[in-house]
Amino acid sequence: MCSRFLFTCHFKEPGYALMQFIENLLFGLNAVIFLLKIKRVMKTILVPTDFSKAAENAANYAIELGHFCKDTKVILLHTFCLQPYLTDVPLSSIDIDDMEIKRMKQLKNFEKRLNKKSKDITIELLVETGFVVDEILRIPREQKIDLLIMGTGAASSSGNINPTNIASVIKSVKEPVLVIPEGVTFKKMERIAFACDHKQILPEDVIEKIRSHVKLFSAKLLVFEVLKKDTSTSIEKEITEIKLENALSGINHSTFFPSDDNLQVGITNFIKTNDADMLVMVPHNYPFIKGLFHRSNTNKMLHQSEVPLLSIHE
Repeated sequence: MCSRFLFTCHFKEPGYALMQFIENLLFGLNAVIFLLKIKRVMKTILVPTDFSKAAENAANYAIELGHFCKDTKVILLHTFCLQPYLTDVPLSSIDIDDMEIKRMKQLKNFEKRLNKKSKDITIELLVETGFVVDEILRIPREQKIDLLIMGTGAASSSGNINPTNIASVIKSVKEPVLVIPEGVTFKKMERIAFACDHKQILPEDVIEKIRSHVKLFSAKLLVFEVLKKDTSTSIEKEITEIKLENALSGINHSTFFPSDDNLQVGITNFIKTNDADMLVMVPHNYPFIKGLFHRSNTNKMLHQSEVPLLSIHE
């Protein structure tokens, strides 16, 4: 939507003319700002599904989040691989089309089970042939995706949306990924825990993404780093903490340095102790998080998590 403002004035004195021009200009700018504020922006959420209970829970979470944000499009993506036959006869295009039709029917039935409460959610169904991780990574390259939501749980290990594939997506995709443990339902976030490394400077784009999530829910940000028990507080850390405070100015937050020799246990304990509603991490940027996102560690973290895990990349 384009708005044009025409200013016409008749002035007796140059100084008076300038003042009137500035006044009218400010009025016009304020009107533009007002229009931009009330204009709703469509957000797009990609939800890969293998029709498991964990995937269904993640899809319902996405829809509830969409209701909260308003004017949201949720893309339900199902991918499947063509199983090679033992014979040398290749699959015909008819065979492939029949398989895609069958999977689309399954996806439509999956959509019917979701908790759609209003018409402010647009749902798009997408069936693709290929390896699940490759297809999930391809979609954001072809269209604007604001957030990926993936579900995990005990039963999800048998499908293609499993902790191993989720870990691969987290390490490769540029868009934020929100992992929803099975059984966790949507609620307004009040306390968001952000695991970071005080030795690293937070990039501005990461800060902006964190700020947008915190302000979306009017939540408080709990910034923390798990330190080894024998780590002593140094002047360097105190200086860096001041830099961290400056970087997060404008965000309602507190900073913590809990101690534990086991990073995973330390993170879990901090979340429970501080009653956090979500854990935010930046896996590609900080050394201690890189180790946490090794495949074996990630699988444990995803299985044991009791709150949504939001992965944010630069």
